[in-house]
Amino acid sequence: MDETKAVAAVETIRATLNKLTDEERAIILDGLLPRPSAHNTISLLYEEIRTALASNNGDIAAAARELGCARRTLQTKMRRFGFPKGRSGRKVRK
Repeated sequence: MDETKAVAAVETIRATLNKLTDEERAIILDGLLPRPSAHNTISLLYEEIRTALASNNGDIAAAARELGCARRTLQTKMRRFGFPKGRSGRKVRK
């Protein structure tokens, strides 16, 4: 493809994209952008959980509220990630 045809093709694509709604454009462009790797996604989730637990002094219920999920869901994710069993926010009976 020579340069003139390439420029014309790019202009055609731009014109087509400009006619689309933001939602339609996002759907099309989403397929063109690289997806985050599973490893990076897991690392981010692990770090989010660790940070929420640290900011709530290990209180799982409070960390779950901060993360916007159920306490049980957070406990399941913690178990899958290998977090050590620890404080659950309950008072220990003496």
